[in-house]
Amino acid sequence: MFYNYLTTAFSHFFNQPLNSFINLLGLSSGFTCFILITLYINHETSYNQQFINAKSIYRLDYVKEGDKLASSPYRMVETLKALYPQIEQYVRLVRSQQTLKLDDNAFNETLYFSDDNYFTMFDFKLLAGDRLSALSQPSNIVLSEEKAIKYFGFTKDYTLLLGKIITIRGNDFNVSAIIKDDLLPDTLPLGIIISNKAMLTIDPGFADFYLTTWFGTSARTYIQLKDNTDLKNFTKTVSEYVDKRGKSQSPNRQYGVLPRPLLDIHLHSDSRNTLVPNGSFEAVVSFAAIAFFILLLACINFTNLSTAQASQRSKEVGVRKSLGAVKSQLVAQFIGESVIISLMAFLISIALVMYFLPFFSELINITLSLGFSDIHLLFKLMLVALGVGILSGCYPAFFLSSFKPALVLKGNLTSGKFAVLLRQGLVIVQFAIASILIIATVVVYQQTQFAKNVKLGYERDNLVEIRNVEDKFETFRNRLLTHPDIETVVQSHVLLTESPRSPTIGRLAGQNNQSTSIGMLNNFVGYDFFKTYSIKLISGRLFSRDFLQDKYFEDRVNPPNSRGKIIVNMELVKQLGKDPQSMIGQIISFGAIDAPEKLEVIGVVESSFYESIRTPVKPVVYYLFGRQLPRTTIKIKQGPVSSALNHIDKSWREVVPGVPISRSFLDDNYNSLYQAEEKQSMMLSLFSILAIIITCLGLFCLASFATQRRIKEVGIRKVLGASSLQISWLLTKEFTNLVVISNLIAWPLAYYLMQNWLNGFAYRIELNLLVFLASALLIIIIAWLTVGGLTLNAANNKPINALRSE
Repeated sequence: MFYNYLTTAFSHFFNQPLNSFINLLGLSSGFTCFILITLYINHETSYNQQFINAKSIYRLDYVKEGDKLASSPYRMVETLKALYPQIEQYVRLVRSQQTLKLDDNAFNETLYFSDDNYFTMFDFKLLAGDRLSALSQPSNIVLSEEKAIKYFGFTKDYTLLLGKIITIRGNDFNVSAIIKDDLLPDTLPLGIIISNKAMLTIDPGFADFYLTTWFGTSARTYIQLKDNTDLKNFTKTVSEYVDKRGKSQSPNRQYGVLPRPLLDIHLHSDSRNTLVPNGSFEAVVSFAAIAFFILLLACINFTNLSTAQASQRSKEVGVRKSLGAVKSQLVAQFIGESVIISLMAFLISIALVMYFLPFFSELINITLSLGFSDIHLLFKLMLVALGVGILSGCYPAFFLSSFKPALVLKGNLTSGKFAVLLRQGLVIVQFAIASILIIATVVVYQQTQFAKNVKLGYERDNLVEIRNVEDKFETFRNRLLTHPDIETVVQSHVLLTESPRSPTIGRLAGQNNQSTSIGMLNNFVGYDFFKTYSIKLISGRLFSRDFLQDKYFEDRVNPPNSRGKIIVNMELVKQLGKDPQSMIGQIISFGAIDAPEKLEVIGVVESSFYESIRTPVKPVVYYLFGRQLPRTTIKIKQGPVSSALNHIDKSWREVVPGVPISRSFLDDNYNSLYQAEEKQSMMLSLFSILAIIITCLGLFCLASFATQRRIKEVGIRKVLGASSLQISWLLTKEFTNLVVISNLIAWPLAYYLMQNWLNGFAYRIELNLLVFLASALLIIIIAWLTVGGLTLNAANNKPINALRSE
């Protein structure tokens, strides 16, 4: 019997080549989209899962005035470990930009100082070396597989690289271990790891300050808690201690900690200063929904086409029932046919995924893979294909098996009202999904373009950013300014595309209470900072070399002795309830009420964005710093920039010989802040197009069957004088009505979804009715083009051909 069912299934498949092709194409397209999105979701949800102790490890985020930071004071966890036995072990990571030298080669790299137990807390796979002793000596350096190949070339035996010498700031380091580059993603650095003991030799000024105080948030701190630790109670008690300790230095500030589970960091963290950009849980959920709905579109196609072909298989059902077949046997046959087609489509989709995966990975800038090693994932996907076959075939199977032999053998079969309504309802669902995807694609694109072109309060064109020139800045600056196309060169602590320093609490002098205090962000800058960024001066004056007292000198031990002038932005002025003119000469007090740091305002500038427009404009205080700063910005005149860039590179080689330059355009840095949105936009565009194609395939077949059923009606109408256009509209009107209804359903859903997405931006576009109307018009045009050829062909057919059987 099974063999009979199988031969019948393949016979029907090959006897209806067009319908079979459309079914296979629709299902394989749906499976391909589903698998690609599944691989993306699998990547995003697998961060840090390779570590054995991942469930008990937390990143200890620092909370300061409500500002959540992924970094914390370096010394803090040492004290906490001594006070709280729940902490089993901890690891701190401090990021540093350094130049590595190997013989005659030099490399600008980001490296990380770490505690010695980094490779015991995090069980990275090692290609060479011992994890217990990898960081035991200050002169040890650990490289990732990628960095080892970059420096020493490919080798089959990485133990040969152990003991190799790398020089950093005149200090020699011995390669003590090589880490295997894991295919699984993580939020931890792999590239270059050095023992934190080496900080004293590589960067003594930094180490002397940050390693001996609770000031600054230089370390990413990870703690492993003992089993059965009450996380809620632990967080509460530790935060109370940290707040008490912080208030001993700044009584008006609020402090705390927030342990982030290692497995939740990528998708569920909203802290700043992360080592790896945070992912988006909302994006994962959105694309999971898209994967489901695209697969649903393919299932709807299959169901609709199967029920539409009922008349072609009715006699087969009648004959089988007359020969003794029972309903369960017919149901099993038709579901079996559905499963066979679904599995065939699945196999085709696997081949398509393997072919398109490199292009898709490049599109979304994520390395994805699918191979025979992913046997568990492939098995789960095959179960999905099996389920799709069963579910898609259920209704057609029960519908076909319910035919009465006496009626179908006499040719009296007519589609029931429920079957017609179901097909129409499914078409409405298909076009509603397609319409939502089109609207979402347009809105995401518009918001991304808005973000890239919004007025930021500063100019970012022709600005070049360079790092690591700190102690030779003046020499470098003087060399650069000899070129006629270079206007200004300035240093700052952070760029406007970066996150400013942690907020400080300030208030107008004389207002010594918490209610009048506001949080202010800080940026240390050079003389020409505002000129370089074209930030508009609203009142007062800018920092000037004619006023030596403008320079800020910080005295942390005795804050009242700090001195210097400050410039504030308009947002700070607004929050203080002042106007720009009256702010000039005002004294702002920072820190403790009993020993505040008092600084005079000399200027008010226009507010500008820091980072992206996801965060609102905040109050900012600018200090003219008396020491060298890590960021250098160069402003080039409008026009060709090649000559100026060549001069920058030449000046760098002269001032910092043997060290490769690391420069970038600020505009590129800003655009990179919206990579996530661009990725979403590209993925939405791709899957929207595929959803429309799948929907149109089904609509084409349904229109073909509907036209065939009304062919005699068309003939009679033509005999009675109806024109081809009238008949074409008659046949098209039914589908047009369905498309209009689908849009009316899609609009409120799309509006709700996109409003929620846009609410993630502090500055955003407003949803425009034209987007919804344009989407509806596009869907209607696509539907007309899909069925237009069929209806015009039927309308132009000679009546004698349509009425021949009569």
